[in-house]
Amino acid sequence: MTGRIEIKKYVIDALGPQVFLLTRIVMKIVLLFFIVTLAACSSVYHKKEGWVPEGYTDEKIEEALYFVSFQTYRRLEWPEIKAYALLRAAEIGKLNGYQYFAVDNLQQQEQIEIQQNKQVDGVVIGASSKYGSAEVTGAVIPAFTSEHKIRTVSFNARYVQQQSESDYEVDAILTVMRE
Repeated sequence: MTGRIEIKKYVIDALGPQVFLLTRIVMKIVLLFFIVTLAACSSVYHKKEGWVPEGYTDEKIEEALYFVSFQTYRRLEWPEIKAYALLRAAEIGKLNGYQYFAVDNLQQQEQIEIQQNKQVDGVVIGASSKYGSAEVTGAVIPAFTSEHKIRTVSFNARYVQQQSESDYEVDAILTVMRE
């Protein structure tokens, strides 16, 4: 343990407290980024709520006809997004006692959202060493721009009791998607 402390002290002495303090700040920002990223790894499949562009929506248009959509900002391929929309359609069918449904008016939309974050300026005061206390004034968080692709698959699900060639089977979709 004393070896690590001596190495740290050597690094602080060699580079100066400002560089060491900035390194600690950057490491904390990176750690925070990974924590937020892991928290965002929660289930993709859920009801869309609030302003976050992710989740399914459905609306009853008339008896045995629903509008279903699934939207995500994650880097999912179109077949996977469609599968989540089909899962929601199958859940609606099961809840209403239908065995099959047809998909009409299938649409895929991609929207690009650009988010610009401004630079955050401030003063960071760190621990003191033989050089005095470290104080860094300027960009605490640099400005950055991020681009998000928001993909949506939507369709009308028409529920039927007898299957035709292009219809989906409710129980089959539920079984496959929940494995």
